Amino acid sequence: MRSGELDRRIVLQSPSATRSATGAEVTTWADVATVWAAVKREKGGESDAAEARQQTAAVVFRIRWRAGVLPGWRVSFDGRLFDVADVRELGRREGLELVAAARAT
Repeated sequence: MRSGELDRRIVLQSPSATRSATGAEVTTWADVATVWAAVKREKGGESDAAEARQQTAAVVFRIRWRAGVLPGWRVSFDGRLFDVADVRELGRREGLELVAAARAT
């Protein structure tokens, strides 16, 4: 992976479940790392959710290899949040591809 391709800063965030004062489970997000990434926008798709059409924007983030990154994490990039759906290893621990979808606002 060439370092010149990694020209965007992203923040990796992991979820953790906590309990609110009422006892309800609440998901909170913790920043794990700020890393350099290459960003590739994929074609978006459409899905029917609750009888309303929603547009999804798929994005692939390429980063240097990092242990512990999992689907279910999220990426903060350019003022938006992206849910990580898949994590693919590139080469032999050379890098990772994070396949993500933009979160609905």
